[in-house]
Amino acid sequence: MALTEVRQPDVFCFIINPRAGRRNGARLAGRIEAVFARASGQPGCRILLTERPGHATELAAELAVTYGSRAVIFACGGDGTAREVAAGVAGTDSAMGILPIGTANDLARTALSTRDVDELLPKLPHPQIRPIDAIRIGQETCINITSLGFDTKVQIKAAQLNRRLRLLGSAVYPLAILQSLFGRRSYHMRYKIEALQPDG
Repeated sequence: MALTEVRQPDVFCFIINPRAGRRNGARLAGRIEAVFARASGQPGCRILLTERPGHATELAAELAVTYGSRAVIFACGGDGTAREVAAGVAGTDSAMGILPIGTANDLARTALSTRDVDELLPKLPHPQIRPIDAIRIGQETCINITSLGFDTKVQIKAAQLNRRLRLLGSAVYPLAILQSLFGRRSYHMRYKIEALQPDG
């Protein structure tokens, strides 16, 4: 399903995962507010912090219903936060943006010209919006990529390591790969693919 294009947003919402990356999310709110305070003729912004897994989806859905096509809802975190916000925004008239402050930021690597937050912050009041596709798998929505098997095992290990060894940042991935090489290496699964016409 395609995320609907928004041409001239006048409501800027930021859903921040305060635990993203090296817990830099909590400090980001003040920097975003400063950007909008300096941007003449631009509306202010709404900033919301997530409190638990799945919360970003709830917040994004509420904002999309409230503001519709007037809003750009930014996911401020890593790929997990972006996926949650996409799940809340997909199928609505609101647009979605990303401000990558997570560990891997794979979506930002694909979609943005830079992942440097210092370069992205001044551009926030003037987003370049274009439609993208989202993938629905069962009840889950994803953007950019979905995976099965070894790659997923690495992601799960990396998330576990990241909770315990927060200061490692993206260095958890090589360690997660090494740990994932041991143990079960084959997977049995059943899947069904429905052939649908693209809608965007």
